[in-house]
Amino acid sequence: MFSLHETQRRRWCRAAFFVLCVAPTVATLAFVAAKRWPGRDGRWSAASSARLLTPVSIVGGSELRPGVVECTAATLLDRTAPGPLAELAAISSQFTSQGRALRVQRVELSQQRLPQLAAVLHQWLADESLVGEALVDELVVTQDAVAPPEDQPAPDAVETDANESEQPAGHALDDPGPRGGPAGAAVVTLRSVRIRLSREDGRRRLVVRAVVDDGVGSGDAAEDAATQQSAPLSFTVQYDPAAESPERRLHVAIEAPTMLPFESLAGHWSYQLHSGRPGSLSFDGAIHQLDPAALLPADSPHEIHGVAELPRLQATWTPSGGVRIDSGDVEMTQVQVSPSFARGALVLWCVPMEGAWSEISEGRPELISLSRLSFRFVWSPARELTVSGLCGEGSEPTRISRIVMQGGQRVPINLAVLATRNGEPWLLEPQYERIPQATWRQFLTPAASEPAPAEPE
Repeated sequence: MFSLHETQRRRWCRAAFFVLCVAPTVATLAFVAAKRWPGRDGRWSAASSARLLTPVSIVGGSELRPGVVECTAATLLDRTAPGPLAELAAISSQFTSQGRALRVQRVELSQQRLPQLAAVLHQWLADESLVGEALVDELVVTQDAVAPPEDQPAPDAVETDANESEQPAGHALDDPGPRGGPAGAAVVTLRSVRIRLSREDGRRRLVVRAVVDDGVGSGDAAEDAATQQSAPLSFTVQYDPAAESPERRLHVAIEAPTMLPFESLAGHWSYQLHSGRPGSLSFDGAIHQLDPAALLPADSPHEIHGVAELPRLQATWTPSGGVRIDSGDVEMTQVQVSPSFARGALVLWCVPMEGAWSEISEGRPELISLSRLSFRFVWSPARELTVSGLCGEGSEPTRISRIVMQGGQRVPINLAVLATRNGEPWLLEPQYERIPQATWRQFLTPAASEPAPAEPE
C-alpha cells in the first residue's frame, strides 16, 4: 500500500486545516466586519447619491443576503434648498431579471416641493441605465404650513360685501395658491402605487399606477372595506420622451366610478421647463360620463339632470395659479333642466326660439326636457367666456338667422343652435362673445331679488 512520508503527511494536514477551517473562518469574520463596520449607512448613502445624482440619506441599512438589501428609512434631499424631497420608510430592494425591484411601506412627499421632485424625475429619465420597478404600499402628499403675510388681517377681521359672501363654483377655477394650514396635513393619499421605469424597443418609458384613498370612513370597518373595493379611484400615467410630438409624451388615464363626478378621464399632458423645473402643464383629453349637477354651486337654484360627455377638454396647471380650464366641448342628450336654468341662459345673452319663452316662464315649476344640449366653451386669460352652439346634423352646427337688438338697433345675425327640444331648435348660442366674469357667475348663482330678463324681440 502506498504510504506518504511523515513530512508530506504534515504538509497535507496543514493545508487541509487552512482550507477547511482557517480560510472559511477568516472569510466569515471579514464579511461580518465589513457589514457591521461603523459608517456603513454613510457609505451606502454616498453610493446611492452617486448612482441617482441626487443626495440620499439612508438609515438602518442591512444586507440580508447578496443582492437583497433592507433599510429602516431613506430620505431624498433637495440640492437647491434645505429639506427633504421625499421620505421613505421600511424599504426592501433586490435585483431581478428586469432590474432592481423596490418595496416601500410608506412614502411621504411635500406638496410645495413637487416641482423640484419632478425635475429630479426628469433627470432620472435621461439616465437610460436606470431601470426597475417600485411598489409603494402608501404614498402621502402633505402640505407645509404657510403663514399669512403680516399685513394680512385675521380671517374674522376681513370685511366682505354681502353679495360676495357666497362665491359660485366658478370661483374655484382661479386658485389663489398655497393657503395656510397645519404642517404635515395630508392633501392626498395613494395606495398600491406601482412605478415602472423601463426601456423597451429602444424607447424610454415611465408607467405609474395607483389607487387614490378618499380618506373618508363611515366608522364601520366592513362597510369601509366594501366601499374601497367597489369604487376605488385609480389612475395610470405613462411617459414616453421619444414620442413624435411633445403633447403625446405624457398620457394620463383616470378611472373614477363614484368618488368623482365622472367615470373616466384620459388625455395627454405637455409640460414646459423653466430653469430645469416644470413651469406649466397643459392637458388635452376627454371626460366621460360626467354628472353636470355636481358642477353647480350648492346654493344654486338651477337643476340639470343627465349625463355629459366632454370629447375635448383643454386645461393648464401652473405652480402659482393652480388648475385653469381653458376650453372644451360638451355633448348631452335626453337632458332635463329647470326653468331657472333656462332663464339663466338668457343672462348669458342666449337667444330663444319662438315658443321657448313661454316654456321657461316663472309659472312652470316642472323640468324642461331637451333632446340635445351641445356647445363649446372657451375662457380667455381674463376669464371671459365664449359659448358656441354645436347642435347640427353633421359636423357643422345648424345656424339660424335672427333679428337681435345691438346698440339700440335691430341687427340680423346667424346663430348656431345650442339646444333642441323634440328634435327642433329651441335655444341659440349667445349673441355676444367674451362674456364678462361677473355675468357668467350671475348665471350660476342669480340673486333672488333679480328681475326676470325681458322677453327678446
